[in-house]
Amino acid sequence: MNKRMLTLWLVIIFALVLQLVCAVLGRHSPTPANINTWLSMGGTIILLLSCALCAEEKGYSRNYGLLALLSIFGIIMLAILPHRNKDHL
Repeated sequence: MNKRMLTLWLVIIFALVLQLVCAVLGRHSPTPANINTWLSMGGTIILLLSCALCAEEKGYSRNYGLLALLSIFGIIMLAILPHRNKDHL
């Protein structure tokens, strides 16, 4: 796994954690709903972009990044996609 792919996976994990924190804070904290909504939307955008770049890095169309809309199931599908690029090592 090259450095760029590792960085993309770390960004994907960060976006998932951000969404999880927003979901928990939205239910158990008196923080304003607008802050949680904006942070959650930001996490979703980061997740979509990083999954699109990850799919491109594997040799697929960026449209495969839309698998992130399926949450963890889409990310697992993206993770098990084989590399099409020969230079991924």
